[in-house]
Amino acid sequence: MMLMSMRVTEEMSYVEKRSALAYEYIEYFESLGFSPILVPSNTKHVEQYLSLDFHAIVLTGGNTVNTEKGLDGSHASKLAGVYEERDEIERQLIDGALAKDKPLLGICRGMQFINAYYAGTGVNELNGHVGTQHQLISKHTVFSKQTVNSYHNDGLVEDGLSTQLELLACTEDGVVEAFRHANCKILGLQWHPERAPQQFDQNLITTFLNSGKII
Repeated sequence: MMLMSMRVTEEMSYVEKRSALAYEYIEYFESLGFSPILVPSNTKHVEQYLSLDFHAIVLTGGNTVNTEKGLDGSHASKLAGVYEERDEIERQLIDGALAKDKPLLGICRGMQFINAYYAGTGVNELNGHVGTQHQLISKHTVFSKQTVNSYHNDGLVEDGLSTQLELLACTEDGVVEAFRHANCKILGLQWHPERAPQQFDQNLITTFLNSGKII
């Protein structure tokens, strides 16, 4: 069983915020043998989710990370796609993963949020990274020359990566595609493995979520 965060969406025909998650996440992680427990972006009881007998946490994609004032929420309402309530939930989920020594996987926005949690900077607006593919550049054989999808307008460059995080793979134009924490069970992936499953990342994710290691 794993805990999984959700994105925030807004119904435009009338005022209503919603916690949402694409079907692909459920289908993908269930196919790997995991049972996701969804954590709404507006829950006031994260501690009850963290009290469950879970073995990993996944921070999903969607929405924008507030980096103008770190993660204190300042000016967040002025940034399109920023939701302070989701930031707070995911901050608590990261705290819980660390406290319980559980594997923490960040996908796309989830990866960017982990970097911000560790005081990283530089979530940049990118061109040419939506609806395309990139070949990974890495010194690690598990990543090197693998081709991954790309569905993000924002991304990290190496100079903005937290000093507590180790670069695992990047693109030819220098965008961070994968990192891990130097001492904790944390893995960040910029691509969406759930949208186009490949054997290499199925093996990578299964190994990581079961052991906290990438090999």
